[in-house]
Amino acid sequence: MAFQLSPGVNVSEIDLTTVVPAVATSDGAIAGVFRWGPIGQRVLIDSENQLVNRFGKPTNHNAETFFSAANFLAYSNRLYVSRAAKTTGETPVAVVNSSPVASANAELFSNVFTCSDTSKLEIGMYVTQATNNAVANSMTMPYIVAVNSSSITLSQRALVNTSVQTSLYFARPDTTYSAVAVDAANTAAVVANLVNQIVKNENEYVNKDGNFDLDVLYVARYPGALGNSIRVSVVDNAQSFSSNIALDSNIRFEIGSSTSTIKFLGSANALTTTTAAKFATNDYLLAGNSSISTQYLLITDVTAAGNATANVVFDASSTTTVNAALGFIAFNNSNNILTEVGWSLESLYDDTCICWIDFEHNLTSLS
Repeated sequence: MAFQLSPGVNVSEIDLTTVVPAVATSDGAIAGVFRWGPIGQRVLIDSENQLVNRFGKPTNHNAETFFSAANFLAYSNRLYVSRAAKTTGETPVAVVNSSPVASANAELFSNVFTCSDTSKLEIGMYVTQATNNAVANSMTMPYIVAVNSSSITLSQRALVNTSVQTSLYFARPDTTYSAVAVDAANTAAVVANLVNQIVKNENEYVNKDGNFDLDVLYVARYPGALGNSIRVSVVDNAQSFSSNIALDSNIRFEIGSSTSTIKFLGSANALTTTTAAKFATNDYLLAGNSSISTQYLLITDVTAAGNATANVVFDASSTTTVNAALGFIAFNNSNNILTEVGWSLESLYDDTCICWIDFEHNLTSLS
């Protein structure tokens, strides 16, 4: 080896083609419970961020699986992840009758429903659909707390104090379902068997295409509760999706109320009818402003009440009445402009736009 006896510059050329670089070459694999992502498929993940983007953040239900994978990715960049979930189990339908009680107090209405056949019902099953929401509101997903040969007891009381028959569609708490969408304007639309609508991955969708329930218009990309955040609207143009309504007067919202009233000066009943016609049921109104925040309110009914008054009625559930946290909302600005967001599934022209909305912001940044 050459060396120098006095200070100077020594230039050496070294062949590094025979040197093996020190890179992470360890491959790993894990199968477990995740909130999102394909089921039964191997997905190569190279970082914890990609793990979150593809399979969702951890919860108290899958902490062991998620953090085991994240720990491996801390020193390696090749981890095959396969999501596991139960996707079987019958989803029965039961014809029930509400049981009236001797009380006019809604808090004392019965939560016991008579049923001629309870053989397929189990404690813990929850209601996903009801042919009569006046008896049991499927939006709040009441579940079975007791069952015998002739009746079931739900976690919530009936909404009426009369004997009313309805069909309740149940799902299993241990099964992971795909969120599905039906035409909101079709009040008779029901999905007979949710298990048959489960799409575990993209390959299975190709195999199932054409075999879904006739009332199912859209299916979430992956199974899981996160899919409930999706809203889909087919519209003909941008104005059908969202438009501003120029009011000739003011609309007023109050805390906890499910009704807003538009009042006009004088007795302009013709103007009342014209204004009421600008609102459509199953559409949303964006209420509020930048100072006190905004919220969407689902329109369930619109009437021209006469005496220069128009009433707009909203869904009475706690998520769509005026939120107390926003304080008092009085819509009153110089232009009297109100934003209406349409979700109707009507198509009148050849050109159609499909709008995908993450309504609850649960899927933001997820693949």
